[in-house]
Amino acid sequence: MSRGIGPKLSAVCGLVLAAMFIGCAGSGEPLYYERSLPGGLAQVHKPSPGRSMVVFIRPGIYGGNIGINVLDGRKIIAQCRPNSYGQYECDPGKHVFAAIHENVAFVEADLLPDRIYYAKVSVNMGWWSARANLWPLYPGCEGNAWQDLPKWLANVSEVTLGPGMGEWEAENRESLDKKYNAFYGPWSAMANHKELRPEHGLTEPIPPAQ
Repeated sequence: MSRGIGPKLSAVCGLVLAAMFIGCAGSGEPLYYERSLPGGLAQVHKPSPGRSMVVFIRPGIYGGNIGINVLDGRKIIAQCRPNSYGQYECDPGKHVFAAIHENVAFVEADLLPDRIYYAKVSVNMGWWSARANLWPLYPGCEGNAWQDLPKWLANVSEVTLGPGMGEWEAENRESLDKKYNAFYGPWSAMANHKELRPEHGLTEPIPPAQ
């Protein structure tokens, strides 16, 4: 199991890792745990009764070791590493999810209880660092992503947030909010938003390809 960034790196995090938007908690506590899975097969769980589950998956290794933070509103809920996924259980209803790095990419969501939803995180070249992308996944979504999802789920590790993420988030609250606000205004004024709609939810997890 990888523990993300440990105490020995805390002194250099600000200099070396800030550009990768990983950062470091001042206490040196790990920001995330990355768990290898048997055969690389994802183990997606159903939500607790009355709740919703959202699975954020980042297939492929493009972007190297850059981590992309995913937010629900202003709160970090997942960290997406290359070839990894994270699971987020939440209350049903309306949410605004965001992937943040050099930019902020948004998806509007309206979730049903007892349903599982999927979204894809990816990166591409930016001006100074990587740009984050966030895409809702559902039958008929753009490209071949829905058809490729079982294959992606068969070659991933699982990332969960570590005890240092809350501290790091608090330390960087001002810069996070400044970037979020800079992109949220233009996005909210757009007529059409990328959406996870109620009907996109599934009652059973998608099985990984064998």
